Amino acid sequence: MHEPILLVTKVPHAFLKTLTDRYDVIGPLETPFTTHASALAPADAARVRAILTIGSVHFPPELLDLFPNLGLSVAWAQASRACRWPRRAGAASW
Repeated sequence: MHEPILLVTKVPHAFLKTLTDRYDVIGPLETPFTTHASALAPADAARVRAILTIGSVHFPPELLDLFPNLGLSVAWAQASRACRWPRRAGAASW
């Protein structure tokens, strides 16, 4: 049995496939997150070990009480597609 994670946002299909191969994915939850997180069955909420979210999803601190076994909250960004830096002649490589 894989570790359960709560997915708070929609992610690209390939990334979702990678997650579901490695974890027991709960979600993605619909917006507003607060309403749908509060509606989770207590047994499901208690299983959540990690939450994968994005920065624009409001996650009030009082929601932490819903997830007694939460150990990690990660804000995911698809930086490789979102950030395209122009290459200039002589520019340093990062």
